[in-house]
Amino acid sequence: MKQTIKNKEGKVLVLGCGNSLLSEQMHKGLALKNTVVSIDFEEQVIKRMKNRGVSSVDYQVMDATAMSFETGSFDYSVDKGTLDALCADKSPETAARVVAYLNEVVRTLSTKGGVYICVSLLQDFVLDALISFFQKGMGNNHSD
Repeated sequence: MKQTIKNKEGKVLVLGCGNSLLSEQMHKGLALKNTVVSIDFEEQVIKRMKNRGVSSVDYQVMDATAMSFETGSFDYSVDKGTLDALCADKSPETAARVVAYLNEVVRTLSTKGGVYICVSLLQDFVLDALISFFQKGMGNNHSD
């Protein structure tokens, strides 16, 4: 992360944070100047994380496939296993969910060099989903 997140004043979004301490550790370890925004769709998880009382992270309940952030809000989007979790199978419903997610990631990244950092086990179907998305481009429904 140190090699990629070089702008200490950049805005960082952690997608599907769960109960991981990654957001807090990134803020401290990388000496980030802005609050890290971390989202997850599980309300109880976010409630527990907020109860930790860490001011350097703004934990929010949100669906990563339909985020309420303005376009271009973040300089960095960090995904630690969220894409893997979304790629549960090869069904059309899963494919649509993955495309919605990646469209939102791209939409919320700054057009001035926004960076998507994806930490993945990269099974073949996850890699296929990523390649398909970036070949066909944002906004496409990606159905064959």
